Amino acid sequence: MALLTRSKFYFGVQIDSDNNILDIDEGTGVVSVALAVKAFSPSELAVALSSALNSSGSLTYTVTLNRTTRLLRITASGTFSILRSSGPNSASNIYSRLGFAGSGDLTGFSQYDGTTAIGYSYEPQFYLLDYVPLDHNVKSVKASINETGSGAVEVIRFGTKRYMECSMDFITDRKFIGDDIWTSSQTGIADALRFMGFAIEKSTIEFMPNGLDVANYSKLVLESTESDSQGTGFKLLEMIDYGEGLYRTGRLVFREVS
Repeated sequence: MALLTRSKFYFGVQIDSDNNILDIDEGTGVVSVALAVKAFSPSELAVALSSALNSSGSLTYTVTLNRTTRLLRITASGTFSILRSSGPNSASNIYSRLGFAGSGDLTGFSQYDGTTAIGYSYEPQFYLLDYVPLDHNVKSVKASINETGSGAVEVIRFGTKRYMECSMDFITDRKFIGDDIWTSSQTGIADALRFMGFAIEKSTIEFMPNGLDVANYSKLVLESTESDSQGTGFKLLEMIDYGEGLYRTGRLVFREVS
């Protein structure tokens, strides 16, 4: 089946060893807050930053993500400063990764809003084809079946896993004319390559079946591609029957993660 809504994916906040420390001041001196070195999805980053701030600081912090704008908001139980310029880690670009880019310290408030979106958003240029939603694709984990002498059957399993499957077609830089089922983009191929390059790193992706309803999403990890059963590689396939410069991903399988 085809998914007859415009879908959307959020992904790609990369925290490296040279940009994982945020300097704050709660009024008693510098507190250096360290984040794990990994690639986060936007909602994962909000949770991780909240945990790191509460572990390192003495105030109580809440970090929320505006799912429409992908802007972070940091709220504390008291006044604090974000030391973008005067902290010992001011050269780190973690501030831009968190959406708080700028040259000066942020001071005098208990709440700060990011000014730039975190991570990336990818919107396929055509409806997802061969789409199988999570609740239609459920598999048992390490299941075994025991049958008693009386014929009774017992299934032993260690939970279940859900999978989403789809194919992304009509990836192109060409301009579509006269039909609103397509989305034209001069960077369509580059956008798809960036998304797939992130996906094969096995990092969490946030999937919204309806891109206009960003509050309803699932967290997924790429399980396999048409060219790689381990999901660590991909190949864009040219749709030569439809014309030059049109590509598809082939069948993709994503596994739901908590």
